[in-house]
Amino acid sequence: IEGSKLVQQAAAFVVADLDAIKAVENDYRAYPARPGAAYEEIHALRDTYRRGKDARGEPFAALRIRFRCDLPFPFSTYTCELAILNRIGRDGHVRCDIASTSRDFLWLAGRDVFLPVRASDGTWLGTLVVRWFGFDLRGVPDGDDARRAGLRSSLGSLKREAEAEFTRGGAV
Repeated sequence: IEGSKLVQQAAAFVVADLDAIKAVENDYRAYPARPGAAYEEIHALRDTYRRGKDARGEPFAALRIRFRCDLPFPFSTYTCELAILNRIGRDGHVRCDIASTSRDFLWLAGRDVFLPVRASDGTWLGTLVVRWFGFDLRGVPDGDDARRAGLRSSLGSLKREAEAEFTRGGAV
């Protein structure tokens, strides 16, 4: 791997279920309006959505998306085709793995793990989203501050919008 090899990690407690979180995560039309976003274009690629069962008989869903983002002066934009795989890990928790081999990146990869949070009496309280994420843009002097800012912005938007979606759905 060329460039930085560092991955950032963050966690957010989200008062929403997995359905609300995934609804927000898959609403690509909303991405450009999110705080800190610089999307000029984002969409799912035609004929890339797949569902099935893995070798253990667990369900999975896969998709590819394409996006183009603006960069600050003196740089222009970057383009990314991102492979997304939602699956159930051996521990029974849902995971979302992402990776890209786009030319504009030396590398880009990440993983979200969704952990249900319960009170000591078993009452469901919410979902802990643990995210590992890293990238290195080719020819751009991006550092850990840029990666952390992107991580905070994306996870913060996911938390805020998923909680609103969960509440709109009638949940308490």
